[in-house]
Amino acid sequence: MNSVDTPLYGLVLVGGRSQRMGQDKAWLDYRGLPQWRYLVNLLQGHCAQVYLSVHEPEAARPYGDCPTLVDRYAYPGPINGLLSAFALHGEAAWLVLACDLPGFSEAAISRLIRQRDRRCLATAFRNPETSSPEPLAAIWEPSSRVVLEEAAAAGQYSPRRVLEGHPVHCLHPENPRHLANVNTPAEAIAFRQQRSASSPSFSA
Repeated sequence: MNSVDTPLYGLVLVGGRSQRMGQDKAWLDYRGLPQWRYLVNLLQGHCAQVYLSVHEPEAARPYGDCPTLVDRYAYPGPINGLLSAFALHGEAAWLVLACDLPGFSEAAISRLIRQRDRRCLATAFRNPETSSPEPLAAIWEPSSRVVLEEAAAAGQYSPRRVLEGHPVHCLHPENPRHLANVNTPAEAIAFRQQRSASSPSFSA
């Protein structure tokens, strides 16, 4: 298949334990709807299909009309969701978003797609705090499947480490809030306060 014709699918990772938050981060409400639904709505405007990546216990939750993709492997962390996605559609590229990124916006997704480089393993935003590519706000090309499989088989389960060792097209976020992880109740409160106090440019 020509790389230009590679389908783009969306994957929202909602299978985390949310231990620090004390409740499921995917169901937090920042905009009048659950966070998972907000991200699905963003992706549906750009992707041929959008899936929710879940662990087995979450598969029975009421996700409406959005299809769930249950982890197929025993690997820990988000690499399980990525490999499960490629096992379902190995010919596709996957635009992956973590549910703990409530600041991610339509503008950020549009830029990620517009500046995508299909020749690289992935196109990702560079995390301003770590200076590393952010693997859970990225487009993973079909070529990354083999690399991820080899890493998992070798016991390397960090998608970030995978990206750091291969060609990645990195974008500097125009708004640092797009990549702000919200993992604790205090961070959730701060995010809501910043959002309510900011101008409309907050979500740009």
